[in-house]
Amino acid sequence: MKKSNQYNLFEGSSNSTTNNDEIVLTQLQSSFQDSKQENKLKSQINKRLKRISKLEDLLKKDEKIIDEIKILFKDNLEDKVLGYNKRIEDFITLLIKRYEQKSFSHSQKEVLEFLITSHFNDLILMGYQSEKLVALQDQFEALHEQELDKRFGSEDDYSEIDTEDDVDDKDEFETEIAEDILKEMLGSMGLEVNESFFEGLNINDTNFHAKFQERIQDYLHQKEHEEREDNQRNKTVNTNKDFTKLYKSLVKQVHPDLTTNPEEKQRRETLMKTLTDIWEQRNYYDLLVFQAKIQEESEKAFVLEENHLDELADVLLQKIRDLEVQRNNYKNENEFYFNNFYSVSINKIKQNIKKFEMSLQGDVMKLENDISQLKNQKTTKSFLSKIKQEQMLSLAFSHLGFDDVFY
Repeated sequence: MKKSNQYNLFEGSSNSTTNNDEIVLTQLQSSFQDSKQENKLKSQINKRLKRISKLEDLLKKDEKIIDEIKILFKDNLEDKVLGYNKRIEDFITLLIKRYEQKSFSHSQKEVLEFLITSHFNDLILMGYQSEKLVALQDQFEALHEQELDKRFGSEDDYSEIDTEDDVDDKDEFETEIAEDILKEMLGSMGLEVNESFFEGLNINDTNFHAKFQERIQDYLHQKEHEEREDNQRNKTVNTNKDFTKLYKSLVKQVHPDLTTNPEEKQRRETLMKTLTDIWEQRNYYDLLVFQAKIQEESEKAFVLEENHLDELADVLLQKIRDLEVQRNNYKNENEFYFNNFYSVSINKIKQNIKKFEMSLQGDVMKLENDISQLKNQKTTKSFLSKIKQEQMLSLAFSHLGFDDVFY
């Protein structure tokens, strides 16, 4: 195969001549010797490079804005939100206390379950953590399992079941339904499991939840192990020989054993670690960037052929996916700040902080009123009845296409 001309891989990097740390791959130059396929690949690569640059800029912008928001939040709202969260924790404590009592019906306990779980979620969303909260979660989970056992085991639920065979059929049917639901749930999470996954699991077991979580962890560890083995095999089989040569030549240039100077040796050890990480991922994009950082002479630039372009395009696509996942994860980790305060304008952020503070005052008043409703069983049942009515109205409104405007 004919070789393409050497290209300026770093066109447009304004800082590249003054600061090697700022070198990035921004554009792949075309040549009159390029084939039609090479031109197509270069166009694809350049589009992906632009997308990578945009995603990296967006991620940096998000991080900068969220840092500014966190500073303003700490100065203006942190203590107030902390106090509010502790009162929610107190409210959950009272709700669980009522949930333990036998005088409440299944229907009333379902409303209590809704209130408890929704307030747990509120605290999680706001990033609140405490030992007391963990203890409350464990306590409620145990009580909830006991309550489910009572409901599913009651004579009212299964009044037509007369024989042991009928009970076995019911249990088998319930198990099949539960397994189908769990399979669908796991599938939506990208976990494709077979029948053997559920062997030894019983939905009526009081420890089912813990065993199920343990089974998922075992599955994920096994899957991760298999993926590592597959990746290693694929790397061995599919590694491009020319990129291998480039990697080996770079190793010879940066290896720490090639110097006796302590400071230079330390610098080379850092470079060597970076290079090793790049090669473990077979990231040809970063390999070319690494080469540009340590080689100033343009005549040493890597000569790209069509197969190199094809593999580089694949690497860039994976980099785009990784950046998209990284940005999405960052948003999820900082969901509270994104949902309530995010803006590109610092003045708008300050307005959002003030708006949230005013809303918080109303939330505090409502929470205190709700707490007062739990002072005895009579007021609690009245409170639960009111919430139940609001839930039914909310459901009716949602069917009509309106947003949920209730609790």
